[in-house]
Amino acid sequence: FLDTETTGLNPESGDRIVEVGLIEMVNRRLTGATRHVYLNPERKGSEDAIRIHGLTDEFLADKPKFAEVVDDIVAFLQGADVVCLVLDASVQITDQDKALLAETESVNRIILLNKCDLPQAFESVDESIRVSARTGEGLDTLKERILALAAPERADGTIITNERHIRALEQALIALHDAETAQELDCAAT
Repeated sequence: FLDTETTGLNPESGDRIVEVGLIEMVNRRLTGATRHVYLNPERKGSEDAIRIHGLTDEFLADKPKFAEVVDDIVAFLQGADVVCLVLDASVQITDQDKALLAETESVNRIILLNKCDLPQAFESVDESIRVSARTGEGLDTLKERILALAAPERADGTIITNERHIRALEQALIALHDAETAQELDCAAT
């Protein structure tokens, strides 16, 4: 998964990415591999953006510039089965967003246009999925897309997404294995 924060809402006036977060999942589970970096946007952030993400100009002043970390970001994305890019559809797409979109063209990707319930600042990108956490719009389409890319062998479409349920299932399988082993030992003893 890839998510960003920016200096403001208008890339045409020079707004830029100030934070990038990447999280790797394999077989629908978090691997622990992540990348997270704050960036010096080389410009002041808008008061509204700072109020939302809390990343002040002073805090970002000594951070690396996008050009200094883009290779690491791209290297992290290389070899990924699926890359999920989250874009805020209510603001203009930045040149940096366009660069990340271009760099991920050759991989399976899911492009989420978040906040689709708000006035849209740009047209849909490629095969993007328009979602709204507030209204629930697009969430079924997102689930279907994730299943198609991450679990194509699951024809029934079932997927366990709640970690608590995954642990319960694992514990049940261990208990079943222990019961089978005990039964085999009991049968061998008689």
